[in-house]
Formats: sequence, structure tokens, C-alpha cells
Amino acid sequence: MILGIGVDLVDMRRIERLLEKFGERFIQKVFTKQERAYASLSPHPLQVYANRFAAKEAAAKALGTGMRGIGWKEIEISRAPSGAPSLIFHGKAYEIFVSRIPPRYTGALHVSFSDEPPYSTAFVVLSAASVA
Repeated sequence: MILGIGVDLVDMRRIERLLEKFGERFIQKVFTKQERAYASLSPHPLQVYANRFAAKEAAAKALGTGMRGIGWKEIEISRAPSGAPSLIFHGKAYEIFVSRIPPRYTGALHVSFSDEPPYSTAFVVLSAASVA
């Protein structure tokens, strides 16, 4: 069963302006240590940050809260061993997600993003499946 769906589109030029204006302060506020490490290894860190920013916004929409009451780093974008993006909730984001999972169900997080400069888009689905 689908618990929530979220989509977001980000103009990479907006992220670039934020990076120029706020630099490391913006990066530290929005991205986890692991996300920052991944971006630092990329030949295209702006795209990495834009994709993750869009995914965080999409995930907050899927939770039904937007970013209201949720910290940016409570939504983390990682990579599965296969290379596919994965979504991890921490703190309040995790609590909200778990509270929506019906009894005898297990929750799952799904994220996909794509970029075609200057745009980055992300799509998030929160789901639950019966364990019985």
C-alpha cells in the first residue's frame, strides 16, 4: 500500500546561488556527513547536491509535512551497493513515517532522481506491505 508520494523539481542554478552566498554554512545545514563525502568525490558536486536537495523536498512532501518540523539532515540520501539511490529517515522524519505504518505491516522507502542541467528532479514513494 502507498503511504505517501512526493515529487520535487530544483533549478540547479538556485542551489549554485545558495552555495555561492552561504557556502559551507549551507552545505553543513542541509546535508549529512555521508552526503557531503559523496559530493566531494563527485566530478559534479552541484548535481549531487541538487539531486539530494530535490529528494529531501520530495520525501518531506511524501511524509505530508513538508519541511515543517523536520530537520534537513533527518532525511538522508544514500547509495545501495548496486548504486541505486536509497532513502533513510532519522529523528522526527523516522517517527512520522513509522507512525503511518499499519499494524502487521512493514514500511519501505523508495527514491529516484534524475538531472538534466539546469534541472534536477526527485520522486519518492513511501509504502507498506503486509508481513502476514
